[in-house]
Amino acid sequence: VWSQVEYLLNTGNLVSNSTLDLSQATGFTVVAEKLNFFRYLSHFRAIHRGAYFAQLRTTTVRKLLPESWGFLCPVHTPDGAPCGLLSHLTATCRVVAAPPENPEDVQQAIITVAASLGMVPAAPALAPPALPQYMGVHLDGRAIGFGAETLVPADLEVALVPYEAGGPYPGLYLFSGPARMIRPVLQLPGGCPELIGTLEQINMHISSKFMHTPKFSFQLVMDHLHAQRSFTCTSGDFSSSAQSVRHRTDAKLYRLQTPQTPIARTQRYDEYHMDEFPSGTNMIVAVLAYTGYDMEDAMILNKSAVDRGLAHGTLFKTEGLDLRDDKGKAMVRLSPLAQVRSQGVQKNEERIDVDGLPHVGTVVYPGQAYYSKVDRATGKAKTGNMKGEEVAVVDQVTIVGTADPNLQRANILMRINRNPVVGDKFSSRHGQKGVLSQLWPDINMPFVAGTGMRPDLIINPHAFPSRMTIGMLMESLVSKAGALQGKFVNGSPFQDSDGVGSTQELVKTASDALEGAGFSRLGGETLISGVTGEEFAADIYIGPVYYQRLRHMVSDKFQVRSTGPVNALTHQPIKGRKFGGGIRFGEMERDALLAHGAAYLLHDRLHTSSDYAVMDACASCGSILTPLLRPAQTTNVGAHLLASQGVPKKIGQVVCRACETGRAMTRVALPYVLKYLVTELAAMNIKCTFSITQ
Repeated sequence: VWSQVEYLLNTGNLVSNSTLDLSQATGFTVVAEKLNFFRYLSHFRAIHRGAYFAQLRTTTVRKLLPESWGFLCPVHTPDGAPCGLLSHLTATCRVVAAPPENPEDVQQAIITVAASLGMVPAAPALAPPALPQYMGVHLDGRAIGFGAETLVPADLEVALVPYEAGGPYPGLYLFSGPARMIRPVLQLPGGCPELIGTLEQINMHISSKFMHTPKFSFQLVMDHLHAQRSFTCTSGDFSSSAQSVRHRTDAKLYRLQTPQTPIARTQRYDEYHMDEFPSGTNMIVAVLAYTGYDMEDAMILNKSAVDRGLAHGTLFKTEGLDLRDDKGKAMVRLSPLAQVRSQGVQKNEERIDVDGLPHVGTVVYPGQAYYSKVDRATGKAKTGNMKGEEVAVVDQVTIVGTADPNLQRANILMRINRNPVVGDKFSSRHGQKGVLSQLWPDINMPFVAGTGMRPDLIINPHAFPSRMTIGMLMESLVSKAGALQGKFVNGSPFQDSDGVGSTQELVKTASDALEGAGFSRLGGETLISGVTGEEFAADIYIGPVYYQRLRHMVSDKFQVRSTGPVNALTHQPIKGRKFGGGIRFGEMERDALLAHGAAYLLHDRLHTSSDYAVMDACASCGSILTPLLRPAQTTNVGAHLLASQGVPKKIGQVVCRACETGRAMTRVALPYVLKYLVTELAAMNIKCTFSITQ
């Protein structure tokens, strides 16, 4: 049993002799990603309906029903196919994981209290009482008696389904067992929090004005954002994933080297201790159409700020060396330097130590050898070369093993610097994601007339009207006031409903603080062009905004190829970046070339650079399948057969099997996939002929 459970946890596949009446047999586990610490925690709060529901055309399973309100987060769900199927528990939702310590005593106490409140205990025959308005009372699925709806007190944590609500199951349902979801709400008569369940919530009278659930969100001023712009749940990928990065050997790990704490934050930000794993940087953002490099979702970064370490990140990769074979025996060993010298590879001594492992701190370029192993069977040394296209530094070498004297495994941790380059993706906490289009020199950046401050980032003003991210404008204003006053600002959403204050008061307080410090109360400042030295005609909205660096980077996605592997069937380039494949040129790219008037480029992309092939064709019958190279004559019998068929006796001549002559042969350049298509059609008894002129 334990081996099957271990196999289930490792692979997610359920092995059984029967189907167990399940809709799926695979996909029961997911890999816990450690790219971001809070994303790692969200794996333990995730709920997946199953892969079976992703194939259904109905959208009913993707919707949040009334009993899910407050238990499942309506925001934290991915886009695309798993939308609505992969959801997460809310911050206040708790799962009752264990039964009471003495379940029988607890159930008996509940029955005693219910009887004291007017419940008629159930008879052995479960005969209903004479009064028709009495309904059944159930405890953990077991009928314990009958009671009237008027006898239920308002503070009893039970699920009441009254008669007038409709449905075939009116009654009073009590639950004390495990595997239940509960959440706290504020009870108006008593003024204290109360834990409720999913069935109890459906028929409760809930006042949205006094409900305290929304204040537990950690999305900044969420009530001033469009629903699709709540970006904090999934965006913070490039952050401090763990505090033990130096001791971890994950396959891939990101780390932000210059993290900061945001000025505008929520109450949940401090409760979650998110400063322990920061995910962004406070950048001075100017809303300005300064150059042509900030159109659409592009943005400009200050080159000097990047040189000083703004948004600088590091990628850690681990290369594992397994020295055992399938049976667990030591098959190879790390080679000593003496054998490396005997192999004639002295050029690797500056990187490989005497034990065959690389020196810590060694810079390794793509294609260079950085470790060496010796096969015990042959005694020959074999070096391992650096893969990829990036320069890496050996950050750490770890020996992994047991008391066995034979070395079993070694892990080499490689560190790759990731400075922001053109094409990297950034985003604020409000879904304003953009691509770095230019690293602009500091001397050409605009600066504030009063303080001389230059912005770190320039974003186009056209990014705001259609997305309605008013929360980002508010963050810039209140963060500017908080920076001047030297204090953090509470930007929790739904403050009007919580009675803490209003967002209007928050903005007014920030505006008064800016005006008191000599700045404009609206957040705009007079900027001077760094190129011409002239003032801009309008005030420019500028202030600090907390920006996050995403893991979508050019270094992980760029793809270039001249020649390389091709498909054996079609002779077209294969796909896949790690296989040296090409970039797909599809219908949309074809339409773009036609719209630009560069139609002949299609000949280069789809023919010359794809599956260019020169083949023989018969101008007489128009076929590209019947031409065949005359085989070499090896016997007199073969010569007699060729002569009887009227085929010329010249060896190496291309002849047409249909025309039985080689006088109309010509060489044509065609896409090889065309020959494949003609062959497929010929298999279905469809003949294709071409008009060929010599």
